Amino acid sequence: MILAAALMACDVSPSPAPSPSPSAPTQAADLRTQLDLLLTEHVVIVAKESAAAINHSAEYAGYTALLATNETALSRVLRGAFGSTAAATFSQAWITQNEYLVDYAIGVATHDTDKSKAAIGRLNQLSTPRLADVLAGLTFGQAGEFSTLLASELSSIREVIDGAAAHHYAAMYLSLTSGISTAVTLGDAVGGKIAQQFPDKYPGDQMAPEVVRRVRLNVLMQERAYLVTMATESQVTSRSDEKAQALGALATNLDLIVSQLDNARTRQVWVDELSSLQRYAVAGDAAAKNALTEAFVSRLASTSSVSPGVLSNQVNATIKVIDDQRTKKFDDVADDDRAAATSMQPVADSL
Repeated sequence: MILAAALMACDVSPSPAPSPSPSAPTQAADLRTQLDLLLTEHVVIVAKESAAAINHSAEYAGYTALLATNETALSRVLRGAFGSTAAATFSQAWITQNEYLVDYAIGVATHDTDKSKAAIGRLNQLSTPRLADVLAGLTFGQAGEFSTLLASELSSIREVIDGAAAHHYAAMYLSLTSGISTAVTLGDAVGGKIAQQFPDKYPGDQMAPEVVRRVRLNVLMQERAYLVTMATESQVTSRSDEKAQALGALATNLDLIVSQLDNARTRQVWVDELSSLQRYAVAGDAAAKNALTEAFVSRLASTSSVSPGVLSNQVNATIKVIDDQRTKKFDDVADDDRAAATSMQPVADSL
């Protein structure tokens, strides 16, 4: 009996494998990311549409149409939170704002002072207060908070348009960065209030460090995609002063991207990619293309957690935009530009 008891004491059955910890819910994080991406994209599209009007480029129609694409996507996100009626109210206020922004750009481009003044007056006195009231009503927030953010963003957008018209590209790109930053703050404010209002629909912590990092990388990488095609556009059209400022904006953007990464070795990979993109914009040659589709993809995949397939999709989408710019396929540029920016999202999520 003593021996049996001893044997039983030594017979330790293997413990069951611990259950994996459930993943944190991502709905709140997804909401914040979507809103920030769409609101910052809006600022960039207005800048590109306005620049096309000022430069009398046939790309104007495509980028103006992208404002509607962006609005539809933004309204879809809000419809998921508040329902169709509330989303329609927001949509109409947002569309009206876009119409006034287009009017302002046309007025500046055509030197029609009366038109541009009237548009700014309507933006300041009508659409901004209306949008602030709509957002406050939806989120139970303060109209004053939204009014301040919308007015700040409008000021930056106006400075972008004025800078493009006056060929003050340094001011233009600084104001573009400022507008993007304000749009992020606006998106965070709206997203935070929605998540608080509907915790069952949007569970998760929007302020968790990993969520903050994800949002920052997504916004920065989208910004990079759009800045790249601004730089190549200025290269193709021989606007050397703008090209210098676009490259400067990209350098600042890259500093911010690298600050979010654990592996700083990727910096040189991104620098080399930009050089290859610029070479391709000049000549459209096979060597520059191979440097992008093969060397860049291989190097970044080997120094990061981004898969070669995801990188190839983004690189090829960017090359298509440059091909459009080089061959003057003006009807295709805007949609392809957005496709290249959108394809940067899985890159950002993988970094």
